[in-house]
Amino acid sequence: MTEVYQLRAADLDSRPSAVVRACLPAAQIASWLPGALRRVRHELARQHVEPVGPPFVRYTPEEDGIGVDAGYLVSEPIEDNGDVVASGLPGGPAVIAIHVERPAETVDAWQALDDWLWSRGFRAAGPLWEYWTDGPEEGSGRGTVDVFLPYRWR
Repeated sequence: MTEVYQLRAADLDSRPSAVVRACLPAAQIASWLPGALRRVRHELARQHVEPVGPPFVRYTPEEDGIGVDAGYLVSEPIEDNGDVVASGLPGGPAVIAIHVERPAETVDAWQALDDWLWSRGFRAAGPLWEYWTDGPEEGSGRGTVDVFLPYRWR
């Protein structure tokens, strides 16, 4: 069943983040995420940096799988340490979909964002990302996911 999403456009500020990166087959992402987010939280605590908001995951299609950045926004850039590295989320225009129910099933939201862009003469300007208010760490399988997709004119 296709969800009906309320979509909204926003102009985002760029923000620093701390992430763990991997290139994975889609089927392995869900089992990889909890450990990756634990490693980021541990490194943030070691550096005395507080996460700002819920965890996020950014997805980038690659030839041999899906590039995944999993982590947290931070108030200041961190020092790279092992597989936990400084990164950031871009500023600029983005369309946002709120997905309620199963965070692991956001593919319909991704399609709704893409449809919104194309119907208005835009195209994606980078990889999409998701914030979980209840997701891989809490383990409930239900919750809310905000899905962001940056865009530009075609």
